[in-house]
Amino acid sequence: MLYRPADVFRAIRVDLAENPFSGFAAVIDFWEAHRKNRFAPTLSDFSLMELGGAIVPQCALVDVSDDPPGFRYRFFGTGLVNTYGAELTGQTPHDNEPTGMGWLCTAQYAEVVASREPRFFINSTPTRYGGARPANFLRLPLTDDNGSSVTHILTVEDISEDWEHLGGYYRALGFEHQQSTLNH
Repeated sequence: MLYRPADVFRAIRVDLAENPFSGFAAVIDFWEAHRKNRFAPTLSDFSLMELGGAIVPQCALVDVSDDPPGFRYRFFGTGLVNTYGAELTGQTPHDNEPTGMGWLCTAQYAEVVASREPRFFINSTPTRYGGARPANFLRLPLTDDNGSSVTHILTVEDISEDWEHLGGYYRALGFEHQQSTLNH
């Protein structure tokens, strides 16, 4: 599925079976081990610190409210703060600049809530240095103790440009192999 919340922001949903990132695989395995017989693990069963020091800075934990549907960052990792130049803990995706990113995140969070399943997205994300870069997002649902609905979403971001596995997806988003803004 292709999202276009704004001209600059684009995303492709990728089948989880095509996930080439070992960090994502470890998080998915951890999520699966903690979900037991539920559609998702509970927040109380899922400790970010158990994911390890290399993954936690790239994580965001999102609170889901259903009246009205909305999303607020409970935790926004230091790696994400460095990437986006903003600390969003306690804020909503729409508090992020530029505003198109908020719409993109909200659409993806809503898809996780509706499906009650993990999702992997590759987003075309503008950088504060100009241009855009591919960003790979794993978004996982978490539930409350009664296990009836998605109450939180764990997001893990990987900004490596893995052309061997994702070149076709990156090209579909308009990236060329030599183009990289990660070295700024």
